[in-house]
Amino acid sequence: MGNKSDPWQDSSSRYIPGLGTARQPHIHCINSAQIEKFSPGARVIVKQVMDLLGEQKLCDAIQHLFVLEKSLSSKSEEGLNTSQKDIESVYEVLKHKVFSTLKDSVLLAKTNPDLLQQAVEALKEQEKEDQNYMSENPPDQNMQFRPRKWKELWMATVKESVEARMKETSRTPRTENLSAVGQNLLHMGKTMKEDLTVVAKYINKLYPPEFNVFSIYAELYHNYFASQAKKSAESHLEDKDIYLLLSWVHNFYPKDMRKDHDLAMELDKVKLGSLLPSSLSKELENKYLDSEESIYSSQKRAEDISKAVGEELSRRLLKELPAFLRSYRDAFEDFKEKSKKHRYYKPILIANINNCCNFREYTEKYMAEKDNSKADILSTLADIENSGFDVLLQQLFAQLKPMYKKFTENKWDSSSEIMNEIIKTTSKHISDFQTLKDPFYHDIVEKIHARLVKEYIVRLLKRKVSLKTPAQQQTLAQHISKNAADLEAFCTSNGSQATWLNSALPKLAEIIRLQDLGAIKIEVATLAKTYPDIRLAAGAALAAYEDIEVSLKQVSFSTNCCHRTPQDTCCALGTESQGQPGQLQQPGLSKPH
Repeated sequence: MGNKSDPWQDSSSRYIPGLGTARQPHIHCINSAQIEKFSPGARVIVKQVMDLLGEQKLCDAIQHLFVLEKSLSSKSEEGLNTSQKDIESVYEVLKHKVFSTLKDSVLLAKTNPDLLQQAVEALKEQEKEDQNYMSENPPDQNMQFRPRKWKELWMATVKESVEARMKETSRTPRTENLSAVGQNLLHMGKTMKEDLTVVAKYINKLYPPEFNVFSIYAELYHNYFASQAKKSAESHLEDKDIYLLLSWVHNFYPKDMRKDHDLAMELDKVKLGSLLPSSLSKELENKYLDSEESIYSSQKRAEDISKAVGEELSRRLLKELPAFLRSYRDAFEDFKEKSKKHRYYKPILIANINNCCNFREYTEKYMAEKDNSKADILSTLADIENSGFDVLLQQLFAQLKPMYKKFTENKWDSSSEIMNEIIKTTSKHISDFQTLKDPFYHDIVEKIHARLVKEYIVRLLKRKVSLKTPAQQQTLAQHISKNAADLEAFCTSNGSQATWLNSALPKLAEIIRLQDLGAIKIEVATLAKTYPDIRLAAGAALAAYEDIEVSLKQVSFSTNCCHRTPQDTCCALGTESQGQPGQLQQPGLSKPH
C-alpha cells in the first residue's frame, strides 16, 4: 500500500482517513488519471477538496465543490455534462465520508464529536444549496445531479443505523436463565434507551429544528422494536416469555424509558404509543391469565404488568380459591399421615403452615367481607394450621406427660427440678419452630404455654393432699409460685404473648396461702370469673383450709360459680362432684373473658 497521506496515489485501493481502505476507487477515491481530465483551475480545487477530506474538514470540502460546480455553468451543454460527471466522482468520495460518519452518529457523538459535527454541517450546507437551486430554477429545468436530496439519504442512513444496532444482540451481555426472546427484548430495550439518550443529549443539538432529529430516531427505534414485539406475540411463546413480553409492553417500555430526565422530556413530545396493538396485547393477557405461570406467580407480578391484569388475576384466583384450598387441605392430610418417615417431614409441615399466611393475607386484601366464600376460605386455612400444629406438638406433649406425673409421684420439695426438666425438654422443641412465620410461631408458643399451665393444674388436682397446718399450706403455695415464675419467664422469653395465662398459677397459690375463709371465698370467685374453664382448681384451697383430708378428684368447682355470691361459691365447693365420684374434669384454659 502507498503513502496513506497521499490522496493522489494511483492504485486499486486507497486509504481515506476515518474510513479505512476503499476498494471502489471510482466511488471512494480520485486517481491521478481522473484528475488530469479536469481543467487546470478545476484540478487545483479537486486537490484542495481531497486534502480537506484527509484533514476531516468536510464542511470546507463541500464548499470547494460548490465553487467547482458553479464554475461549469458558463460552458456548453455538452461540456457541462462531461465535466459534471467528473465532479460527481469527487462528490461520491465526499458523500461516502459524510454518510459513513452520520451512520455512526451514536458512537461518534462521544468519541469524535468534531468529526460528527463536520458531517452534519456538510449535510446542512448541501440541503441549503439544494434549496437555493430550487428557488432559482423552475422544476422542469432541474439538472440530473441537482437537487441532491441528501436529507432523504440521511433519513435512510439513520434507519439503516438503527436497525443494525437493534439487530446486534451480541453487544448486550447474556443474562443467565433468560430465553432467546427475553434476551432480544432486553437488548432492544437497552439499546433504544441508551441510544436515544445520546441523541437527546448530544446529537439533537447539532441539527436545525426542521430536521426533527429526535423524533425521527425515536420513531425508527420504536417501529423496529414494535415490529419485533409483534412477531414474538404472534409466535408460539412459553408462559414465562408471555409474561416478559407483557412486562415490556405495559411496564418496562413506557416507564423505564423515562427514568432519564432529558430523555423523558423528548419522549413526551413524540408520543410513540404502545409496543403492541391493544387487541394483540389483550390476547396475550388472556393467555397469561390462563397459564400456570400466573397461578404460581405472585399477585404483585401480575400487577407489575398492569393494574387491569392484576385485578383480573385476583378475580379468577378468588373464584377458584375455596375449592383449591379444600384440595390442598386433603393433600396436606394425606402427606401428614403417610409420610411420617420422610427425611424432611417437619420442615415440610412448617412450610405448608407458612403457606397459609400468604393465603390469609391474599384473602383479607382482595376479598370483601360480605363475600360468602371468605369464611369458608379462612375456616379451611385454620383447619390446615391447627392440624399442622397438632402434629408438630405431638412428640413434645408425649414427652412431657411422664414428667408431669412426677408431681404426683414425688413430694413437692422436688417440684423445681421437675419444672427445670420440663422447661429444658420444651426448649429443644421450640427451637425447631423458629422457621414458622411470626403469627404461627406465636400461635404455637401460646399453645405450648397453655398446655404447660394446664398440665400443671391437672397434676395439682390429681394429687391427694393433706395440709393440716398453715406451714404446710405456705410451703405448697411457695412451690407453686416458684414453678409459676419459672414457667412464665421461660414462655415469655420464647415469645409467648399469652399474658393472660401468667396469673392462673399465682392465683391458685394465693388461695392456698390464705388463712381467712372470707378472703378465700372472694379469691375463689375472682379466679372462677377470670378463668371460667378451670374446674376444681380452687377446691384445694378450701379443702386445705378446712383441714379436710380429701382427694382433689372429689372436689367440684362448677364453671357457673362465677355468677354466684361468695356464699353460693362456698357451697359449690362441697366435698364431692355432682357427677360420678372419682371423675376428674380437666381444666381448659381458653382466653379469659
